[in-house]
Amino acid sequence: MIADVQGGVIMQGSVSNAYLQARLFDVTANAVIPLTARTMLLFAATPAAGVIHTLHATASASALYQVAGPRTIRVEGLKHVDSGTTSGEAIFALNFRFKKVSD
Repeated sequence: MIADVQGGVIMQGSVSNAYLQARLFDVTANAVIPLTARTMLLFAATPAAGVIHTLHATASASALYQVAGPRTIRVEGLKHVDSGTTSGEAIFALNFRFKKVSD
């Protein structure tokens, strides 16, 4: 399976040690799909007072993942900020593809 995910964040004022991450999660098995975690955006910024910054990034993850039946897979996201304030965060799948190899 292959997933392209995008994340975005809006900030006003100083922000330090902030990042957005995404991963694929097998809801049916209640487990993270191995090797799919990606850091999309890592930043620290000090915009001028009253200036709003918007940052966007895209990341791709692929995995060979064998299952024994129907599955529900979701994209999960995480935002971390050491200091400062962000708003308007979003993490979503631009596209998600899989190929059925056999029954």
